[in-house]
Amino acid sequence: MTFYNSEPNEGKLFSEDWEESLTLQELDSKINKCSKCRLGSTRKNFVFGTGNPSADVVIIGEAPGGDEDEQGKPFVGRAGKLLTDILAAINFTREEVYICNIIKCRPPANRNPLPDEIKQCEPYLIKQLKIINPAFILCLGTFA
Repeated sequence: MTFYNSEPNEGKLFSEDWEESLTLQELDSKINKCSKCRLGSTRKNFVFGTGNPSADVVIIGEAPGGDEDEQGKPFVGRAGKLLTDILAAINFTREEVYICNIIKCRPPANRNPLPDEIKQCEPYLIKQLKIINPAFILCLGTFA
């Protein structure tokens, strides 16, 4: 799968160390202390993603909510229960897919992500997708 922003260093003089990550675990360890936008100072937990790192299906949501911020995992609240039920109805489990969000930190009061917040996290999401290389991407929500 080719992504529209396939070269993260295009137009940049210097690369960041996370851009060379080869695994999701390595990428997570290099970006989970991110403070590039205001959300980094208000989060409880960085919500990277969870599931099968070799998944054929990646599910992308908008942003972590309160439950996700508490637990550091995407889709664990009410929406997560619904997602688990929907996956079961089509004979999938959460362990078979990879689940992440457009942004990695919870916006205050569950507001919509702002354009600059999305812009800061977008390269991380693209790198996640490059590492996983899924056959299908399911986007949930207005901003995903």
